[in-house]
Amino acid sequence: MTVAHEVLESLGLEDAAPTPQALGDLFTRFQTQLRYRPAPAPRGAEEVLAQFLEQERGCVGGERTLAFLALARAAGFDARLIAAELLGAPHAAVVVHAPEGRALCDAAFPLPSPLALDPPAADEASPYGRLTLIPFTAPPGAEGIASAKSPATGLFMEGIALVVDGRGRSAVRARYSRVEIAEEACPMAPPDPACEVRLFPDRVLRTRDGVPEVLDPWSRLHRQELSVYHRSEAEPAALLARLATPAGLLALYPGGAVAEEVAEGVEGWEWGVTAEPERRRERVRRLPDGLAVELLSGQHPFAAKRYRVEPDGRLVLRATLSRPVPPQGMAEPVRKTLVFHLASELLQLAGA
Repeated sequence: MTVAHEVLESLGLEDAAPTPQALGDLFTRFQTQLRYRPAPAPRGAEEVLAQFLEQERGCVGGERTLAFLALARAAGFDARLIAAELLGAPHAAVVVHAPEGRALCDAAFPLPSPLALDPPAADEASPYGRLTLIPFTAPPGAEGIASAKSPATGLFMEGIALVVDGRGRSAVRARYSRVEIAEEACPMAPPDPACEVRLFPDRVLRTRDGVPEVLDPWSRLHRQELSVYHRSEAEPAALLARLATPAGLLALYPGGAVAEEVAEGVEGWEWGVTAEPERRRERVRRLPDGLAVELLSGQHPFAAKRYRVEPDGRLVLRATLSRPVPPQGMAEPVRKTLVFHLASELLQLAGA
């Protein structure tokens, strides 16, 4: 029995037929059980899989891609390696060919599940946001890696682009060519060699230098800052005008909030805000792109908030927590509750 077959056995897939369901199970279990964590020295696919069995060590970058390629082939899939780009850097991914159609498996992105290529996946939910694959074509006669790239940009001109729609913005994160490559040509460097990643169904946990960062399609928690994002079709000038008045800001606060003792100045205002059973006092400063709110007295989860309206309609609300995040991280129910309250303010602003 090969190491790859031993890993398939450990994942509970040693007897599975090579079906789309089995591919989904294999990729999902590989991504969740094999940690996305850099190793101290380069290794081959067999060594990566052996160390996973013996020491539960992880891998990133090309090591991860080649390890999944070996597993997929051992499971009976027609798996092939293709050239790609991730955030503009050389990259590679696995495409599985089957009678039901091809599937993209990017273990090093890392994607949480396979994405269909026939037809291309559209608006797929993920912890990063909504995922969509958009084909793009090259001029006639383009063949091979060199000719499939633009001389001006160095980017592939034919293949599939991965668009991620999350945290108030839609952007191309990766480009996958139609060019198949040998294992020896697989780029090994990960996009961020110091970053560890754990995928959950609704969020991504990234750790760099021991500092955790929690990301989901709507928010980002890093150290003592929680940011939420949204996108509005309204004119930015109209949104800024609403933020510029006490009545406009009060309308974003939870229902029942009452303003008291409003003292307006040239740059903004100070006021008391009562939302039973709590009362607090805030200083509000107008800024060219939004507002800055500072808690002066009273109890509130946030010591400060920064509202920003970007020219493309993206809305950002960055809040500084009143209390430090515990070393073990914020409890997930607490984080989700805070995200909900901040996101409700942005939704109210966007609906103006």
